[in-house]
Amino acid sequence: MKIVQITDSHIGQESEIIRGVDVRKNYLRILEAVTACSPDLVIHTGDMCAFEGDAAIYRWISRVTRDQLKEIPFYAIPGNHDDSRMMAAEFRLPMHPEQGEVFYSIQSPYGRLLMADSARGRLSDIQLEWLKLSLQANNKHTVIFIHHPPCLCHVPYMDDNYALQDRKRVMDTIQGESNAEVFIFCGHYHVDKSIHLDNVDVFITPSSYFQIDASQKDFAVDHYRVGYRMIEITDEALITSVYYLT
Repeated sequence: MKIVQITDSHIGQESEIIRGVDVRKNYLRILEAVTACSPDLVIHTGDMCAFEGDAAIYRWISRVTRDQLKEIPFYAIPGNHDDSRMMAAEFRLPMHPEQGEVFYSIQSPYGRLLMADSARGRLSDIQLEWLKLSLQANNKHTVIFIHHPPCLCHVPYMDDNYALQDRKRVMDTIQGESNAEVFIFCGHYHVDKSIHLDNVDVFITPSSYFQIDASQKDFAVDHYRVGYRMIEITDEALITSVYYLT
């Protein structure tokens, strides 16, 4: 099974150039590269919008994604710059109206893929209970997609200012309820990084906007090369690599 992860596209209004970047052009380039890989599905892990959720931007993303990917299934979860309700409506995602969150699972030949919503910077009690029960139900490795990394990542600017607020509670749940290895794929930090914590491997995927300098306490752009992640799952292994566009 081959999955492509895209994240942090930060799409603005039509013809809007953000920080000198043509984000719509970047997204179209990413879609073209992704289609050439012939994945089984594509997952966007949030921050589709540049500043805040916008119905017109979601409509544009939906249209161009559908046109490019054709029959390849496309799934999404919200980031902190998104509006969960708007995304649920445009991309036909399961909405939990009382919590205002989008969380769900995808059936695959290798178990369920868990799709979490951290758009508010934390997970509701209801969502955390869903995560707990889902982990308990899996008798082999679990794959989770979430916008925010649920741990400190040694990226000072992001760790100090924009980390998941309840990361300890989330990570304690993941580590405490799973008897097998857990693979977490996220974005938000605009870096390529992997962290191993006992039975949990966290993979941060670079943005299709710009990448942050992971060594600086203050905000600094490292480079403007955009990327995506390929995830291949078999009975024997999970293999993942990041690809940058030239």
